[in-house]
Amino acid sequence: MRYKLRSSKQPPRCTEPRGSSDCAPAAPSDVAGPSSASNLRRRKTLVKTSEVPGQADCLTGHKLTVFSLPQDVVLMVVELLDLESALAFLRCCQWFNSMLSPCDSFWKMLCIKTEFANYSCLETQPASRLVGWAGQELHNTGVRDRTCVGQWRRTWQRGIKMRRNVVAGNFQGWRLFSNSECPVAALSPTLDMNKVKQDLGEFPKLSVNDDLKIDWDDKHLVLFHFFRGEGESCTIRLWDIEDEPRFLYEVDKGIECITDKVSVHNGHVVMVPSWPLEAQAIVMTLDISNNMAESGKYLFPDSASQTALDDNWEHTQLRVVRCQALVVCRAPAWQVVITSLPSCTPLTQIPLDQVSSLYECQQIRSYKSTAVVLFTEKKAEQVCTLVTMDICGSSGSKVRSYYSANNVTDVALYTEPEEIYLMKKNGTVVLYDATAKTETVKISNSLCSPLAGDTSDYQLFVNGKEQICVMQSAPEAPSGRHINVYTYSGSWLYKINLDLYQYGLSRDESVCIYTNAAFLAAADSKRFVLFNVKNGSFVGVMMIPNHLERSKGKDEKDCMFEQTGLGLFIFDENKLIAVHDYERSFPAVLDIYKFW
Repeated sequence: MRYKLRSSKQPPRCTEPRGSSDCAPAAPSDVAGPSSASNLRRRKTLVKTSEVPGQADCLTGHKLTVFSLPQDVVLMVVELLDLESALAFLRCCQWFNSMLSPCDSFWKMLCIKTEFANYSCLETQPASRLVGWAGQELHNTGVRDRTCVGQWRRTWQRGIKMRRNVVAGNFQGWRLFSNSECPVAALSPTLDMNKVKQDLGEFPKLSVNDDLKIDWDDKHLVLFHFFRGEGESCTIRLWDIEDEPRFLYEVDKGIECITDKVSVHNGHVVMVPSWPLEAQAIVMTLDISNNMAESGKYLFPDSASQTALDDNWEHTQLRVVRCQALVVCRAPAWQVVITSLPSCTPLTQIPLDQVSSLYECQQIRSYKSTAVVLFTEKKAEQVCTLVTMDICGSSGSKVRSYYSANNVTDVALYTEPEEIYLMKKNGTVVLYDATAKTETVKISNSLCSPLAGDTSDYQLFVNGKEQICVMQSAPEAPSGRHINVYTYSGSWLYKINLDLYQYGLSRDESVCIYTNAAFLAAADSKRFVLFNVKNGSFVGVMMIPNHLERSKGKDEKDCMFEQTGLGLFIFDENKLIAVHDYERSFPAVLDIYKFW
C-alpha cells in the first residue's frame, strides 16, 4: 500500500523524517488541487531525479557486463572454444586471467582439448632429473612443476614440455637388437658405437632365408627370429616396454612356431603357424608369463580340411578382434574361423561361399565389433571383393555383406558411427556403406594429383575424427612425393611437398607417415620430419641415431624388399617406436624414444 501512495497523484511528501512536526503547511493554491501544469512539472522532476548517478543502481541493481559473469558461466563459454581461442581468452585481460589461472577445471578443459588427459605418464613427475638426447632436461623442475597449483595445471605444463621435447629432438632412447649378448642399448650422444659392437659379440650374418617378425602392445614386445637352413627353427625374444625397455628372456622353439602372422594380446602371443600339420594348429597361443609355453590351439577335426589348409598355408591371415582370434584361410574353400582367446576354443566357422578360390586375401581391418576383409583376384588385382563381418562373440558372428569393387588398395575403418574408407589406386578416397553396399566419393582424385596418367599407388591414413591424409611417396610419381591433408568432412586443408631439400628425405627410400594430436611426421631411415598437424607448417627435423656398420645384414641382392627406409613407426606424443629395415640394419631391430 505504501508503494501505491508514493506513486499516486498526491502532493509530494516532506523530505523530513515522518515523525517531524516542522513541516510547513501547503500553500492554499496547492491545497485547492494541483493544476495540470504542476502535475506535468512534477512528473518531469521525477524523471530527472532518476538520472542522478547512483539513483538508478539503487532501484534496479548494478549494470551487467561481461565481467559480471560468474566463473561457472565463463567455463561454459571456454568449453565451446577451440584450444587457440581458449588460450586467447585466458590472455585477453587481467580479470579473466586472474579468474581462470587458479581454476583447475579450466586447465582440465585444455588438457582434454590437447589430449594431454590421455597420457597417464603426465600425472606424475619423475623424481630424478634426466637429460635427453639434445642435452636438455627432459622434465619440468623446480618452480616449473609447483605443488601449489592444481593437478590439471601441472598436467598441462608437463604436456607442453613433452611437445617441446619432440620439437627439440630431446628424448630418452633405446635400440633393441636381435642378439643374445646385448638385446638392448640405451642411446646417448656419448655412447661408443665400438663398445656396442663389442657387447654384441660374435654372431652370424643374417642368412638369405632368415626372417624376423615383431609385434607389441602397451606392456610387451615380442620378436621372432626364424632360421631356415636344412631345418627350420626360431628364437623368441621378449622385452618389457611398459616403462624403460627391459629384456626379459629368450626361448628356442622348433618348426611349430614358424609363422608369418603374430599378435601380442593380453599376456599371450597369438600366432598362425606356417606348418599347421607339424604344429597341429590353425591358430595357437603362447603364454608370455610361462616362458612361451603353449596355452591353447585349434585345428580342423577332419583330415581333408587339415591337408587343404597345409597346402594353402600362405593364404592364412590373422586378426585379433574383441578378444577373439579371427582367422581367414583356404581349406580348400575360403572360410573364417573365430576362436576364443587364449584357449582357442572354436566359436564360429563361416564359409565365404561368394569368394572364389581365384582370389587372395590381402588384409583384414577391424574396429570394435566390425571387420572388413579385402580380397583381390590373382590375375587381375584391380578386381576386388569386400567382405564385411559383425563379430559378436558367443552370440554368433556373421557376414553382413559381400561387395564387388575395383582398384581398392587399402581400407580404413571406424565406428560410432560406422565409417569405412576405401583407398582407390588412383588416389580417390571413397566412403563405403557396407549395409547398403554403396560408394560415395569423399575425396576426388583431381585434388590428390594434378597430373593425368599418374598410376602410382597412394597411401591412406585417417587420424581419428580429425584429418584424412592421402600420401604419394613413390619417387617415380610424375606429380612428385606429397601429402594432401583434408578435414574429416573431406574439405582440403593443406599440401606438404616431401621433395623439398629443406626436409632431406631420401628419394631412394619409401616414406611412411604417422599423426597424433599435435604433429604429422614423415620419415625415412635417417630422420623424422615434423609438421604442425593443424596447418601443415614445418616444425623441424629429428634425426635418427646412427647405426653400426651394416655388415651383418643381408646383401642387397638377397633382400626380399626394396630399399624401404623404416618398416613402420608408431608416434604417440610421449613415445615413438620406429621399426628399422632389419634386412639391412641387422641386428638392430627397432628404436624406442620417450619424450616424457
